[in-house]
Amino acid sequence: MTVVATMIVKGLLATEPIYYGLLAALTAYVLVSLAGRPTDPVRLAAWRERLAGRGSAEPEHGGAPPAPEKGAGTTVASRTD
Repeated sequence: MTVVATMIVKGLLATEPIYYGLLAALTAYVLVSLAGRPTDPVRLAAWRERLAGRGSAEPEHGGAPPAPEKGAGTTVASRTD
């Protein structure tokens, strides 16, 4: 909305609408970040450990379960008579 309104006022080829749009997006990002609740300390500590290269690659909370190994559960019994 900011970019379109500024393009109408300043002109289609003006560069100011881009700057105003970036400024509006940054303002919205900061306001939403400050209004939201902070990250859980346990989750934040796990994230920092992973960034430092000391954490495990497996997620501790949530996430998808590990994929079964190839051929697991598909064993076919064969008879030899």
